[in-house]
Amino acid sequence: MEGTSGRYMAPFTSDEVTAEWVTKAMSVQTTGQIGSTVGQVAGDQLLSNIPFAGLFAGKASKALARSAALESIGGEKFLVETSDQSFDDLNDMASWMYAYYGEREDYGEIVKATVAIYPEFADAYAGYPLN
Repeated sequence: MEGTSGRYMAPFTSDEVTAEWVTKAMSVQTTGQIGSTVGQVAGDQLLSNIPFAGLFAGKASKALARSAALESIGGEKFLVETSDQSFDDLNDMASWMYAYYGEREDYGEIVKATVAIYPEFADAYAGYPLN
């Protein structure tokens, strides 16, 4: 949808370039500041020591990863300010991305940047190839 009223900001703008938040997330990922598997695993291990917390460990890890990724790009405000399209459903966003942008050379990196900001996007995108 046009505008930013949806729950998830699109990684491409209406003029078909990557949104500034994606470019920044890709840059930050390259320097290793976000998306750290080590941090996610450590969070899961910490929660596994608390009775019944293991049930929520995956969600907690995703929330922590998203929080760190958002902080590294400048926060939710920057995410919204640098977007002009959005979606309410991640499956719709995955389908749209693959259909319109799947042939881009940097597509795999764009998907990774999107997953850094929206970890649950990985599940929605699971059925599509990266290139």
